[in-house]
Amino acid sequence: MNIHVGREAFVNNPLKNNLRPFPQIDNRPFIEIEDQTTVLVLHGPIEFDHNGRAIPYWIVRVLEGTLKNAAGWMAEVNQSGTDILIGL
Repeated sequence: MNIHVGREAFVNNPLKNNLRPFPQIDNRPFIEIEDQTTVLVLHGPIEFDHNGRAIPYWIVRVLEGTLKNAAGWMAEVNQSGTDILIGL
């Protein structure tokens, strides 16, 4: 794990990362954050179990783009276990 509270990370997902109101996969509305967007890590991780896989979630604040300053929970890995949030 190379993500740390108080440091920057970036989205590594051509399909976009979801910024959620809670650290879990559910049907609540979420915001899609573009690939390569930089975020500031504010808190975490908290793990959410999804189909037997522990998915770490971090509270992040978007640092650039049209959604600058949006904040919420973002998964570190996708449901397949691929890193989609990378620490700088």
